[in-house]
Amino acid sequence: MSISLQWPTRRDAPITQRFGEHPENYKPFGFPGHEGIDWGVPTGTPVYAVADGVIGYVNQNPNASPYGVYLSVQHQGGNYETLYAHLSQVTVTPGEQVTAGKVIALSGNTGNSTDSHLHFTLKKRNATANGETRYPKDVVDPYPYLVPSAAATPQPTSPAQTTLDLQITAEDGLNLRSAPVVGDVLATLPYGAIVGSLEARDVTRSKLGQPNQWLSVRAPDGQAGYVAALYVNMPGAASFAATGAATGQRSAAGGEAHRLQVNAPDDVLKLRQGPGLDQAITGYLPHATLLESLEAPAETVTKVGKYGQWLRVRTLAGQEGYVAAWYLNIPSDMDARRPSQPKELPVGVSPYIFGIHAVALHNDPATKSDIRRLYDGINKKGWILFTEQVGHDPNVSFPPQYREWLCEWADQGYGVIVRLNNGYEGGGTLPESKYYDGFATACARFAEQCLKRDLPPDRYTWTIVIANEQNNPREHPGGEHNPLERITPELYAQAFNKTYARIKAVLPNAVVCPGAIDPYNYLPWKRYTPLEYFRLMLANITELDGIALHAYTHGPSIEAITSLRTFGRQGENPLYDHYYDFQTYRLFIENIPPRWKHVPVYITEINHLDSGDPHNQCWVNDTRGWVSAVYAEINRWNSIPQAQQICAGLLYRWTGDQWQLDNKPGVHNDFRQALTQDYRWRRAGLQGVSFGAPVEPEEMRTAEPDDLQRIKGIGPKIAALLIGVGIGSFKQVAALTAEQLKAVLGEGGLRGAHVATWPERARMILQS
Repeated sequence: MSISLQWPTRRDAPITQRFGEHPENYKPFGFPGHEGIDWGVPTGTPVYAVADGVIGYVNQNPNASPYGVYLSVQHQGGNYETLYAHLSQVTVTPGEQVTAGKVIALSGNTGNSTDSHLHFTLKKRNATANGETRYPKDVVDPYPYLVPSAAATPQPTSPAQTTLDLQITAEDGLNLRSAPVVGDVLATLPYGAIVGSLEARDVTRSKLGQPNQWLSVRAPDGQAGYVAALYVNMPGAASFAATGAATGQRSAAGGEAHRLQVNAPDDVLKLRQGPGLDQAITGYLPHATLLESLEAPAETVTKVGKYGQWLRVRTLAGQEGYVAAWYLNIPSDMDARRPSQPKELPVGVSPYIFGIHAVALHNDPATKSDIRRLYDGINKKGWILFTEQVGHDPNVSFPPQYREWLCEWADQGYGVIVRLNNGYEGGGTLPESKYYDGFATACARFAEQCLKRDLPPDRYTWTIVIANEQNNPREHPGGEHNPLERITPELYAQAFNKTYARIKAVLPNAVVCPGAIDPYNYLPWKRYTPLEYFRLMLANITELDGIALHAYTHGPSIEAITSLRTFGRQGENPLYDHYYDFQTYRLFIENIPPRWKHVPVYITEINHLDSGDPHNQCWVNDTRGWVSAVYAEINRWNSIPQAQQICAGLLYRWTGDQWQLDNKPGVHNDFRQALTQDYRWRRAGLQGVSFGAPVEPEEMRTAEPDDLQRIKGIGPKIAALLIGVGIGSFKQVAALTAEQLKAVLGEGGLRGAHVATWPERARMILQS
């Protein structure tokens, strides 16, 4: 699928350097010539998105790259990427959805630039590998993709409905401009005036009160323009306004019309390529999955819960498609969770998302001072993770100083995570299944000897992770090449269920989590993709308190943190639906079953897998902003209303292998820069050691549903399903055909007996 691009700047801007020119200047950078197109424009000229897409990486440091201040936009699910460089200012944020013609930046003269201009690069996925370009990194000539008529300056388009009500906080009023910074003044909005945001709700909230950010808004008189986000905030005590507030449009459930939730009683809803039961299935969405409608709010409201209607949606992980609207809810409750506070939390829990993956407990005396030094002068404490090999001897004992060392971390305000393994690699993260009882008892003995404290149970807690990357054959007993037993998802769940029960009997206030899945491992076992293993594992676990995940990037590129690149296309690679880099975490969170959508998530390993240098497969020792960008991405996720919270992100690891951090002062500086941000996970009210309350959709019900179970073949589950989608009376059943009823059931994964007779039986009941 090709792409058409609009002009990225004003119509009269001259092209000062074309693609491929001056090869002598670009040979040192590995390019056979200029890798894009330059337009000569004065500093401060608006820069436009050339096509619909998602903002990828944003670099605000003019000295960190030859491109100076620059940003990237991903289009068509990552098949194309555009880059805009040498900017003076960026007016969008990573992860923001943009439409063609939206102002995303202002031109400048930053980086390796001799005069004010806009540099523009286009990349096409796999173009280099497929021989479509002689340039590395999939760079192609953008000119053939530019629509000639688009040389006219594109104008930002405004959606018909606003997403949030906002209030002007500038005491002397605030200018409404036609474009950020340099646009004409359209009006001056007085202090306290209410305007409607024309940007996505999540993006709007991330910009409020921030310097160097601009918001597209609609004024009370209907005029659309841009205002400085620094002088805008939420009105009064209200946390959200309904979608379409400017026009009075509200959802039937009283919630926000473009935020949706899957209401599939059988825990799955099909994501389809187009609107209709005959369209190809592209994915499966568990019950309670959060979605964003890609249709107008008014259309969304009229379709939700209605049989026969289809909605185009996007998941929080960026997957797009169509779903049956009769299996959707509009969440009726606003997200009232607030950032966690240190004094409200039990000992052993940090309110901040920052953290370090340390080493085995016996190394703590030699390493703790250096790790804690990272936090010197910064009034916050993050998380620390230790790994302990417990084996499977039910009579094992542990050094008494372990309790002292762990309690010292917790009492100083750090969150503490302990990962318990049977052994490492060939020793098996779990033992053979015949030793599961011994392993479970050994873990419980560790909890008894090292974690139990003389404090009330609601005053402290520990986070415990059981085993590690159990889907990777290297971690199976006997190792990858001589396995004694493969750890299938069912076997892992068996071991976890035993271990969970025995730990909780000793330490009921512990937060016990399954081991994190290797998010990219498929070969050489070739039995389960990581997501398949994750789903099967969780389906066989009876109870848990939290979820551990791993997420990385392939190489130190900051752009990879938000990249939507996958491993390949469907039919070409078993991991076609797995993101290649850090965004994989979103896919795993979306696949958490609905009964555990409220539990805390911990990303216990974060790094870049290699630096591109075969002799240096580890962290790059510089302060490039990669660490700061990772934590900003986690914070973006946590800021999404109703999103399951990521409580910790741990850099892997302090010492012990090729990714050791203890000798990387550049990465330490990057971590300390990230610590200057107030990134805290959000929680509901205090409930013991609960990290938040489950967010469940309000079931849709007819006013007085009939007893549908009087119809032969309709049991309690099917009756609840039919009522939930608005088919609650005998009259409604009688009006449907058997095919329609089968479609209603099938889209939610259910079957019913004697479906063909249901309409006639309903008519007979009505006549009786």
